[in-house]
Amino acid sequence: MKMSEVNFDLLDMELEELADLEKFEAAPAGSYLANLSWERKEINNFPAVVAHMTLTETIELADSTVTAPEPGKKVDIAFILQRKDKETGEIIDNKMGQGQLKEVLVALAPEVGGSTPAEIMENSQGSSVAVVLKVRKNKDDPEITYNQLKTLAIA
Repeated sequence: MKMSEVNFDLLDMELEELADLEKFEAAPAGSYLANLSWERKEINNFPAVVAHMTLTETIELADSTVTAPEPGKKVDIAFILQRKDKETGEIIDNKMGQGQLKEVLVALAPEVGGSTPAEIMENSQGSSVAVVLKVRKNKDDPEITYNQLKTLAIA
């Protein structure tokens, strides 16, 4: 695109009219209904699987004084499948990430079928699920919070 074709009209609007920066916020700890989808992606040069959940209903919050998220809130849980060994620098299996993913897939398999992670993920794509989420703080910055998946089942 040539500079002459670029539209800079946004710079002439009132400051308040510019879009606000979207802040990432974890959903409050609690139980929800959600729609599930899966994505394979690379995170920090390692293979990972992301469970994307779009919350459709709040069932119960762990803290009744917090506000429930609006339906449509997106929650992503990443399972990083390999990591670099701190001592040797070699690429090794990430037992934590693989183990967490396995727990989720074991819960889904009887309902959706499949014997491999790929089959179970494909078969559960778009499923309605019941989830229990926890909230954890970033170890380097406690102001940043993330969701953790405590349980997941087909709804």
